[in-house]
Amino acid sequence: MSKDGPLNNNSFFRNISDKLDNALGTTYDNPKNSKIRGTVHAAYHEYQYKKTGNQREHERAKDQWNTAWGGNTDNLKKYDEKKK
Repeated sequence: MSKDGPLNNNSFFRNISDKLDNALGTTYDNPKNSKIRGTVHAAYHEYQYKKTGNQREHERAKDQWNTAWGGNTDNLKKYDEKKK
């Protein structure tokens, strides 16, 4: 059963992600230039989904993965719209 709630956008994890971007020369403004960033963020949100059961985390994980590797990037938006 889904336990919808806000996404866990952990500031500590975000800091690590930003440092990774700096080291790799990638940017938050253009995540498509970093498959590593998309993969790391997808893994983080999928972990949050497994940990909490929050379906929104799973949808965000798909968006992050698809930003880096191709595919639909509006899964969370569609999910939220469907829940209204």
